[in-house]
Amino acid sequence: MSLQQISPQLLQAVQELDAARKGLTEVTLREVGVNPPGAVRLGEAVSRLLKIFTIEGGDLAHARAQEVALSFDAGVVSSLAANVTLLVANPEWDPFRAFDLAYTTDRYTADRLAEYFGRDAANPPEFQKFERIQVQAKNAAEDARLEMQLRKSAASVEEIAESVKQAAGVVAEGKLSEAFKEYSETEMSGATRYRGLALGVLGAVVAFSIYTAAFLPTSLGSSLAHLGIGLSSLTAFGYLARESAHHRKAARWASVMSVQLRTFDAYSADLTTEKRELLREHFGRRVFAEPVYALDGHEPKTSDLAPLMQAAIDLVKVARAN
Repeated sequence: MSLQQISPQLLQAVQELDAARKGLTEVTLREVGVNPPGAVRLGEAVSRLLKIFTIEGGDLAHARAQEVALSFDAGVVSSLAANVTLLVANPEWDPFRAFDLAYTTDRYTADRLAEYFGRDAANPPEFQKFERIQVQAKNAAEDARLEMQLRKSAASVEEIAESVKQAAGVVAEGKLSEAFKEYSETEMSGATRYRGLALGVLGAVVAFSIYTAAFLPTSLGSSLAHLGIGLSSLTAFGYLARESAHHRKAARWASVMSVQLRTFDAYSADLTTEKRELLREHFGRRVFAEPVYALDGHEPKTSDLAPLMQAAIDLVKVARAN
């Protein structure tokens, strides 16, 4: 007697499960040498269940074999087939779902066979095939459960490690931001100090010029002395002004870096992981590379004093002629 004659519904469920098994085989062979996690275990579990309906030559001629086959519920078998089909159809393989289905399938096979053999211990010798399947399914179900737990634990450890890594990165970025902030404050203080010195030198030159013009007699010697003092003072002023500008630019750059470091995570939160890492790499090159200061204004240079020097020499020549 065939399975069609015994239970058409069960036959249809078995055929659905066999089709799902074939689809699962195609997944495991999609890439040479690569098996999705859990795919092999699930394929073996499905094959063990299908053996129940092909044992004894495939015709279930033995009355006890028919009883074993009919102990399996057509609805459960059909549900297993549908779940395997959905797993295979999903573009993104779900390993934990595969292990769960493998465990469920083997557990169902083992439990149904154990219940059958438990009712009647006087089974004929040819039914040793059923007993072997029951033992294999029971052991495989436990193995699938353990492997699934191990993989979940490993995934949890990886998540914890990634969280610790991200937390360390946030702390490091915070400390780096504070370092840039302190550097910005130090550079701004230096810029203010140099600017004050430059203004002091300029004020001294102006005061000296006014005093000598008002109270000292004009002569070639005094003019040359005044020229030397003035040029030296103006050179010092140019140097101090340039240093002040340099420190001011450094302070501005460090301040911008500090703000960007503090706001990087908020800015990149909505980006994909790939784009966020690319942005972080680009930003890291900016932070740790040699700073390039963009000047908004004009930086005083020593060469800018050349016209002043020429004018002072012309004044000396006029005084000598007089």
